[in-house]
Amino acid sequence: FVLPFVKKLGEDYVRAIESEKEKIQNLKGDIENVESSKEQLADDIAAMKEKIKAIHEECTNTKQELESQISSKRRQIQLLESKISSLDNPEDADSTIQKYNRRYEELL
Repeated sequence: FVLPFVKKLGEDYVRAIESEKEKIQNLKGDIENVESSKEQLADDIAAMKEKIKAIHEECTNTKQELESQISSKRRQIQLLESKISSLDNPEDADSTIQKYNRRYEELL
């Protein structure tokens, strides 16, 4: 009567051990998958950081170029405004014409 009971306990114990071993193997597989995902995520993050850096540099360069163009256009506008104001004032226009006539005569 005791021997079959002990045999059954032994079989139950072996099944429990096998079940726990299977769980452990599954957990190891899950851990490997997580580690692989973690490495891939780290690589993806590094790639994104590089893209952000490149885009930031491109943005900075574009901003500087645009600021330079704006500055150039402002200078052109100031020159045009100066020319317009001199044309609006006939006395200045006359003096400018006289100045260029004198310069012309000097060159002759």
